Parts: sequence; structure tokens; C-alpha cells
Amino acid sequence: MTALFTAPLFHVAGCHSTMVVGMLAGVKLVMLEGKFEPEKALTLIEDEKITMWSGVPTMVWRVCEYPARHDFDTSSVTNVSFGGSPSADELLRRIRETFPGVRTTTNAYGLTESSSAATTLSGADAFLKPDSVGLPMPTVDIAILGSHGEHLPPLQTGEVLLRGPIIMPGYWNKPEATATTVIDGWLHTGDVGHLDSEGYLFITDRAKDMIIRGGENIYCVEIENRLVEHPGVADAAIISVPHETLGEEVKAVLEIADGAEVTDEEIRSWVAATLAGFKVPSYIERWDGKLPRNASGKLLKNVLRGEGHVSFNETM
Repeated sequence: MTALFTAPLFHVAGCHSTMVVGMLAGVKLVMLEGKFEPEKALTLIEDEKITMWSGVPTMVWRVCEYPARHDFDTSSVTNVSFGGSPSADELLRRIRETFPGVRTTTNAYGLTESSSAATTLSGADAFLKPDSVGLPMPTVDIAILGSHGEHLPPLQTGEVLLRGPIIMPGYWNKPEATATTVIDGWLHTGDVGHLDSEGYLFITDRAKDMIIRGGENIYCVEIENRLVEHPGVADAAIISVPHETLGEEVKAVLEIADGAEVTDEEIRSWVAATLAGFKVPSYIERWDGKLPRNASGKLLKNVLRGEGHVSFNETM
């Protein structure tokens, strides 16, 4: 087996889940040099006969949308692994179209504080439950915490807690931060999600990114996943904007696909076709260039809100 890994080595997915596990398994590891570019990845896939590619969802999207992707021989790839966010149905379809030899995809969920993946989703489950990040690893317990500190039953949404030997002992020289993050052995992730009746974990959003509009909780991820399914949208981010009476309103920041022309009304109709009316963006902004993301593929929403800047090493 030959694996291409493009997740950064300072990220747990690259350092542990790919490099350490790959070396233990005797896998040939191929590293992409420098800044990630779809052409670089596709060239390595063809030249090195890559069988497994491990990256982050944004990288996979960029390769699957690269106009010249079919000029490269990608038939050797049998598995595409990614993590960091739930996958959209459209992403799985694009993977199968770009990599005809793919037999399975793998998604995973974890944090630096959990030292490695806490859940994984692969095989038939990846197609049956594409919105899930999978089942917990054998040594991991998952609980969903309600607003009053109670553990919630399946299908109810709250903060995701993790427990097990993979959890960090604490932050270096930061006892206060540790005390508020690891409580009675449970890691408070700051992620919002739920478990289904079979124990599969679904990540809804980051707690700090959730929008509260007129008392309704709005989770950005489901709107973003819907938006990127539109053929004219290359990338999307949902952020909140202040509203005098509702508290917060929904704003979409879009990276329009090359050559596409999409009206605001078309975007709103696209979202309204599958999601509730209060989730339809009231404001739409077209971003000049690629949406800002850090090296691990996370959207830099503070930049989109005008609260920060992007350095050269934080753009993908």
C-alpha cells in the first residue's frame, strides 16, 4: 500500500492518524512538498500509484473540482480518508467520479486534545450515514451534554464529550484551561452534535459558531453542506450578523465556481428547497478568491467577520 498524506504534520490527523499509524503498518508514505495544490496531489497520485489518500475535506473538494483532474491517472486509488467535518453527499459522489477505483471512503473525528481519532466511519456506513463521523473507537466513550449539565439521550443535541485513554492529561502550564476543559475525565470538545439510536455521532457545529435567530438554533454546517452541493458554488461559509429584533441573522459568504453566474435568489431557493425558511441566508456575499482556511482546512470565520487577517501560511 502506498499512501499520500497531505494533512499537516502539526495537526493530529497528519502526525498521528496518518504518519504514526502508517509507519506501524509498514505503509509507504508519500508527502506533498510545500503548499497544497490539486495539481501537485494529482501528479503524485499518478506517478507514485497512490492507493490511499489521507487529507482534509477542503483538499478533497479542491481535487474533485480541479478542471484538469481527468488528465491524470487516478485509478490506483482505492481509499480516500478525510476528517475534520461531516461529509456532504455531493462530496462522496465527486470522489467516486474522480477516483473510479475507490472502494471505500473513511471519515474520522478527533481533536488535538484527544491525541488521535475518537470516531471513524468507513465501508458501507460511509454511504449509509454520510452526515455522520462514525462510531467511537473501542476505548472511547461519548456523551452529549445538555444545557443544564445532564447527559442527553439519543437524537438530542448538545455538547460532545469524550472520555478514554486517548484524552490528554492537560494543557502544558495552563491549569485553569485544563480544569474547564477536562472535567471528571470527560473532555468538553466545544462541538455540538448528537448520537443516533445506533451510537453513531453526528457533528452539527462548533458551539461558538451556532447562530441564534429569534430563539431558533441554527447550525452552520448543514447550510454550508447544502450550499456546496450547488454546481455554481465552489466553497461556502455561514456566519452571523447582528439583527435588531431577531438577535442574529444568517449570512452566506460564497466562493463562486469559475465561470459560474449565480443570483442571490437562486442561492436562497436552493437552500429553501431542503432546509427550513429561517435557515435561508438573508445576506449573501461573494468572496474575492478562495475562502480563508488554516492548514488543517478549518474556515477562518474571524477573517470573514472582519475580526482578523490571513497570513501566508494560513491559506490553502
